[in-house]
Amino acid sequence: MQSIRKFVRRCKLIGNLFSSLVTVVVRRVLFGPLKPSWGIFFETIMHFMQRGRNVEVPVEKARHMMEGFAKSYPGEFQFEEVILDSPHPLRVEWASPNGVPSIRACNQHHVILYLHGGAYSLGSIRTHRRLAGFFAVSNGARLLLVDYRLAPEYPYPAALEDARRAMFYLTDECAIPPQNIIVAGDSAGG
Repeated sequence: MQSIRKFVRRCKLIGNLFSSLVTVVVRRVLFGPLKPSWGIFFETIMHFMQRGRNVEVPVEKARHMMEGFAKSYPGEFQFEEVILDSPHPLRVEWASPNGVPSIRACNQHHVILYLHGGAYSLGSIRTHRRLAGFFAVSNGARLLLVDYRLAPEYPYPAALEDARRAMFYLTDECAIPPQNIIVAGDSAGG
């Protein structure tokens, strides 16, 4: 019975995606793109997301799907994991472009504190490692990626407390002046 429900949900999802694609193609042929900078793929995803607002996906399933999209990162940058202890373990990762000294070697340069997106309930260091790494490479800077606690297991202000804790880690433990810290992120993290 559960496999039938799963099959029906997948069919609905595929049907909605196909319907969005057809709608976007027809609308683009008749009226052009909604916005000049939007490609057909992006416009289809936007239409699908607006249309699928009423489709319920359990948080665990959404997290699993998002983790499935995570790609390995290219060799242009390296990662170093750090666990911040009290009051609870908080995992952070340093992303450094190859050739940039590690955080312990020099702290006078700018550092990016990166908070991943995911509506405070999805995403992780793993899902945003590639994007964060490109931020580090394109800026020639070291970047701290924070694996903040997610809702609904940890409601507000847990993510905010973790972000603040990461900031204090940079200023207090790493001795980085606050004016040298750039806070960045995408979606909820931005």
